[in-house]
Amino acid sequence: SVPPEYDLSVINSTNIALIYAANDWLNDIRDINLLKKTLKVKLLDDYLVPDTTWNHMELMWAQDVGKYVNTKILKILRKCH
Repeated sequence: SVPPEYDLSVINSTNIALIYAANDWLNDIRDINLLKKTLKVKLLDDYLVPDTTWNHMELMWAQDVGKYVNTKILKILRKCH
């Protein structure tokens, strides 16, 4: 079955941060850019991992995940709490 369409422009939460990788085969960078353009709220953070070889799996399992992702998540959490 096909999921229903959802109007992303109606999202009004201000607690949104995007963390993504340029080489992700599940979240294409064009889709990320479309999402950012569609959202009407200011993001807490918009972070593209600087290593261009990273894909979807590296966001959780890479050896440098602590350096590139986990520290970013902790900074975001500290900023909003």
